Amino acid sequence: MQERLSLSDIQLGKIDAYNEYQEYGIELFKNSFFRYDKYKIDHFITGSKYYICGNKGTGKTALLKYLECELASDPEKLIIPIRFKSEFDNEDKKAIHSITTNVIEETVEDLDTYSSKNNVVVWQVFLINKIFSALNSGEYSIFKKSKELNSLQQLLKGIYTEESRLMPKVTKSYVKFNASISKGLDAELGLDIEFDKTTPKVNYIQVSKVIIQLFEKLEFDCNKVYVIVDELELSVKSSKENKRDIELVRDLIIAIEKLNDISKKKGYGINFIASVRSEVINSVLSAGYEINKAIEDYGVTINWFQKGGNHEESPLLKIIESKIIASEKHYGITEHGDVWKNIFLTP
Repeated sequence: MQERLSLSDIQLGKIDAYNEYQEYGIELFKNSFFRYDKYKIDHFITGSKYYICGNKGTGKTALLKYLECELASDPEKLIIPIRFKSEFDNEDKKAIHSITTNVIEETVEDLDTYSSKNNVVVWQVFLINKIFSALNSGEYSIFKKSKELNSLQQLLKGIYTEESRLMPKVTKSYVKFNASISKGLDAELGLDIEFDKTTPKVNYIQVSKVIIQLFEKLEFDCNKVYVIVDELELSVKSSKENKRDIELVRDLIIAIEKLNDISKKKGYGINFIASVRSEVINSVLSAGYEINKAIEDYGVTINWFQKGGNHEESPLLKIIESKIIASEKHYGITEHGDVWKNIFLTP
């Protein structure tokens, strides 16, 4: 007689995929995940797709965590997970948003466009810094040694001091520069970033633009990198915070597209992937901001509606079936058969 699993032993998962991953572990999480052919994992691994969209609870985080598990099976790949909602508190968001308000010049006519462009630059440098910070976690070789690589690393170490949290503190367009790093700074590079020796400090937006320019001049080596951004959500505490978050998320989405574009053109093995709620996308669009092209060209929208066909082949039923089989494996049951009849119909 085929072994049966008690209903109480079936691990149907958690409401939040991240909590499920944390509690059940990698093996059970991977085994219970249903790989729906409609959403091809390989498209995200190769970089042809990099936005995962959908309503709350449709499985965006689950897909990201599964992708992370698949990538992590290769120790030569560097995986960098970022959780926007969890990692950035209200003070962090204020700091990011205030950077551009601190550098806006009176001569600028279109303040909103100026602010957005600078915010995109800020996010690009943040993500670039995440990569170089993560290099310390293992023996990875992403870029070949060069003058440009050395200069870029100097600049990142210069502006991301020990006092920095997620972003350097900008005051009147300038940010403090690490004094020990400044001694070895190339003279020409110092002019490019408006370096002030007496303070020492640098023009933050200017140094950020130079970092991006240097990033585009690097030569890729061997280890692939995947930066995975989750929880792109908006604050609902106040209309002011909500508007601020709309702008931050909009510019982060654009920054991801720009860095992926650089990576493709330069042949870097670096992919930036993000999950975005549909309501966040709609909020950004309703605010008059243009992100349609990026989302439509490089995004996948998750939904589980089935139009016609055999109801027994519903992907929602397949998800439950995957959970049951994974639970059986967890308890040492190797013969699965028809899980529906075995569990629900067998007397």
